[in-house]
Order: sequence, then structure tokens, then C-alpha cells
Amino acid sequence: MKKGMVFILMFALSISSGAQQKITSPGQFRTYPVTSDSNSAFLPFKDIFAAKDIIGLGEATHGTQEFMTLRIQLLKFLITECGYRNIVLEASFGNMLFIDRYCTTADGNADSLFHQLGYWAFHTEEFKDFIEWVKKFNRNITEEKQVHLSGMDIHNLMDGIDYLYSNLSQLSIDKKEKLESILLPAIEKFGRGKTIVSGSASPETLEAFSIISKELKEFLRQDTSLSSRLTTREFGIWKMCSDNLAYAIDLPRNGMFYRDSCMFENTRQLISLNHQKTVIWGHNHHIGRYDSLTRDPNLRMMIGERLHLAYKDQYYPIGFLFNSGSFLALEEKLTDKGRRYPYLSTFTFPPNKSHKVSNALATVSKYPIFVRSEENVHSTLSKPQPFYVSGSIYGNKWVRTAYLTPTIVFSAFIFVPQTSAIKQLDDALHATKK
Repeated sequence: MKKGMVFILMFALSISSGAQQKITSPGQFRTYPVTSDSNSAFLPFKDIFAAKDIIGLGEATHGTQEFMTLRIQLLKFLITECGYRNIVLEASFGNMLFIDRYCTTADGNADSLFHQLGYWAFHTEEFKDFIEWVKKFNRNITEEKQVHLSGMDIHNLMDGIDYLYSNLSQLSIDKKEKLESILLPAIEKFGRGKTIVSGSASPETLEAFSIISKELKEFLRQDTSLSSRLTTREFGIWKMCSDNLAYAIDLPRNGMFYRDSCMFENTRQLISLNHQKTVIWGHNHHIGRYDSLTRDPNLRMMIGERLHLAYKDQYYPIGFLFNSGSFLALEEKLTDKGRRYPYLSTFTFPPNKSHKVSNALATVSKYPIFVRSEENVHSTLSKPQPFYVSGSIYGNKWVRTAYLTPTIVFSAFIFVPQTSAIKQLDDALHATKK
């Protein structure tokens, strides 16, 4: 982020005696500039963040450079200044276990593990640098205060199997042989470090993994000696590997709401196992609360509303919105054989005259602005407004505008007037359209 970047923050008058209050037009938004591009930019707001147990960090698209930069900057602040240690990402649960092991024990090769993560939105230089930053941070603190990077997503059939297979040496000889016999059919057929997406798997493949899932669940249930050989957290992670295999198998016939219910359960268990303040990194659609004005049924069953119901005011979702600009997404192609997503493309959304509040926010500053909902309940932000949105996939017939009430869905949001697309490290994960 360039030096001199300004956030406009909507906070109560009591939080910072040194901050200069400013009321801007249109919309009469109360704002506070933050001019530093370092972690210290968030110091005036430390008490607000530190008072919460769980913070959600959203995104209107997965492929926006400014969202990536700002979230990593905020994450570092939450870790170093507010005591957050449990970072849960919208990424593969099992694959992130290898990343977490690297960050906490330095075990593994950074390049190969990063590639194994398997999700294009994280395949950037900035996120790779963040992983190295976490590793360095953990080196200087005690084990119980280390930062854990975890995944909550459930698409991959192989990642948990691969992780358990890499830990066979922790078992006694007889237990090792038993578990290896359960896992080996998948390892021999698909190999180590492979991503097998359940939604693309054949019925025969799903049936084969279903047999493994049942045997694995029974193995972990019957063998009570495992809990004495592993720490409480490690044993919990092993059981979650089994659970996530079952989630992935059932995903194709259950759909989006089922996916969010599983991701919430993963998040809940990780909060319980790690016993630390937690940050959830995911799309706005996942981390936002239910909007009682638009009554979008899609938000009622998402992670954010589930977290809100479970943890009440201790959950603080921060959305990320934009007025116009570019982003990266998988381009949908319709063929005789159905939908295909052959490559990543850069899409650009121009300013939209019908997005009146978004356009008004864009006039406040050419830099990002941070808006706190509590201070805006009497503004136009307390009514449903149109904002641009995109998921991992985008096509000409996909919805590009979503109506939401910012002060209901989010506790705060960061608004970027003009965005740019993230840059992939290379084309190894997914081809990028030139």
C-alpha cells in the first residue's frame, strides 16, 4: 500500500484524543483519517479490536489486490497488538495443516507447501510473504502463544488423508500399520499432495472415499490410546481430518448452505482447540450477518450469521466493498459438455450511476475508507444499497450487484474507491488469460 494512503474511519468521539474529527458530504459520514501505511495506522482503534474475541475479514471479490494488501496489514496489527492467534481462512482445511506445521515448526519446503495450498486467490507474493512473516513471528514466542493458520473449506477429498499419512510415525507399529492400510488406497491411486475436488469426482471415486471415511472414523473412535499419544489439539485435528473427508463426500449433493454449515463447524472446533482470539478470512457473503431488511435467505445460513448467533457481540465482521475497478476471477465458459472454467481473467466493473451510496463514498477520498456501522445508524448506510460483488467464478450472466444494508451486515467495512486485480506468482496453479 502506497505511503500516504488514507483510511476514513467512523468511530466514537472518545476513542482517540489525537484524531481529528471530520464530517464529510454527501451522506454526512463522520470520518477519521489514518495516513500511515504501517501497522501503526490502526493504533487509534486498538481498543475496539482488542475487546472482541472473533473478527471477520471479508472481501467483495476473491481477486482484488487492495483487499489482499489491507487484510494482511490489518492481520499483522491484530496479531502483534491485539493478541489474535487463531487465523482461519476460506482455504482447504487439510492443505492449511501443512502450512500451519511449517509456520509453527519450520517443517517442510515453503515453495512446495505454498503450491500445495491449491487455491489461486492465495497464490500471490504478498500471501507467501505473510506465511514467512508468521513463521518468523512464531520463532520468538512460546508454543502456546504461537499463531496458527488454519483452513475451513471442505472441497478437497485428499488433503486430510495426506496429512494423516504424513503423521504415521507418531503411532505405535501396530496402529501405524492399521491406519496406513486405511489411507493407502487413496495415496496409491492419487498420490501425495494432490487436490481431488469432490464436486468434480465421479460416483465411483466418491464411493471409494466413502469407504475410507467410514474406516477412518471407526479407527479414531475405537482406538482410545491415540488420545494419550497426541496432544489434545493434535487429536482434535486428526478427528477433524476424518470429519472433513465426510463433509467433502457429502458436499456435491447438499450444496452451498451445507458447505457453510461445515465451515462454521470447522471454525467452531478450531476456536475450541486453539483457545485464542480468532480472525475469520472469507468472502463478504460468508462472514456477514443476516440482513433483516433485504431478507436475503442466502445470508441466514452463512458462517457470519452462525457466528453472530453463537458468539453475540463478541463477533465483529468487517466487510470490504468497492466502487469500481478490476479483479481476477475464473471465467465461465459454456460448452456442449456443460460449464468449464479454463482460465483466470481480469474483469473490470465501471462506476455505476445506480450505486448512489457507493459513488458518494468514492468522493470522500481517492484512498480506502473504513466505516464503523455503530456511528452510521442514521445515515443512508442503514438502508439496503447496491454494491458490486463477485465470487471465484464470473460469467456474463452472473449477478454483479448485490443489495445489502452495511450497518446490519457488518460491524464495520473498508471501502476502496478504485481496485486492481491481484497478480499471480505464476501460471502453475491455474492458467491466466493473456
